[in-house]
Amino acid sequence: MQEYLSGLQLFDELVEKGRFTEEEARNIFKQVLRAIAHIHSLNISHRDIKPENFVFENLQSNNIKLIDFGLSSPFISLNEAASKPFLLKMRTPVGTPLYSAPEVYQKEYTEKCDIWSAGVMLYALLCGYPPFFSEDKDMVRRKILRGKLKCDSEAWSGISAEVQDLISKMLVKETSRLSAEECLRHPWFELNQHAISNCTFSAKNLERLKAFSKANTLRQTIHYIIAYRCQVSPEDVIKFRKLFNKIDQDFNGYVSLDNIREFLGSYFPDER
Repeated sequence: MQEYLSGLQLFDELVEKGRFTEEEARNIFKQVLRAIAHIHSLNISHRDIKPENFVFENLQSNNIKLIDFGLSSPFISLNEAASKPFLLKMRTPVGTPLYSAPEVYQKEYTEKCDIWSAGVMLYALLCGYPPFFSEDKDMVRRKILRGKLKCDSEAWSGISAEVQDLISKMLVKETSRLSAEECLRHPWFELNQHAISNCTFSAKNLERLKAFSKANTLRQTIHYIIAYRCQVSPEDVIKFRKLFNKIDQDFNGYVSLDNIREFLGSYFPDER
């Protein structure tokens, strides 16, 4: 039996509200980190941390729940891996590209991929756009692998220095990245309400991020079905992804009947 959640997804709720404060963002993100810390304590990595996977309990509640464990995986902790180091890393490149850590693209990573994804979430929550954004998915990958974090002065004006410091310690290379428990002990969460920024954020910019995420829904679903329902190898996943991208000539995240006709027509011109 599964718990029924009647509330909205995280960004949908914020867009409905229109505006929110840094204090509200902090309360939300503390719940995000607690959920991640809990599953990590059970040696489970979610591997698809993103706003769409956090849902409010109901329309009146301020409590959010982490959902959709379809891509999650057990992992070996550092202590357990001491005698079995070859088991330490996960290797299947899964997740949502915009939120994926650089090491996921390199196919060798630990549960700290969830911390990177959460850092992208926090950045987007405060600024209304992600730190490594492009309409071109290949450019997104290159920006993430480059990992140069920029905080635009206008977008970040009024935001507390503490939260900027937290983000900078989440969006770094894996070996230097904080754990979920360490993030929860960060000074940002210790500031009292009078010390925290009174900056108010507009949720309008989150609409663009929501639209971008929805444009990738079909591609993500197909990758999931191929990887986990068809029981194919990671190499086959890459092969099918390349095939999908060849058919998706419009680069809009889905395949239309015209796309399929055009693709097949290039191989069978007499059947057009």
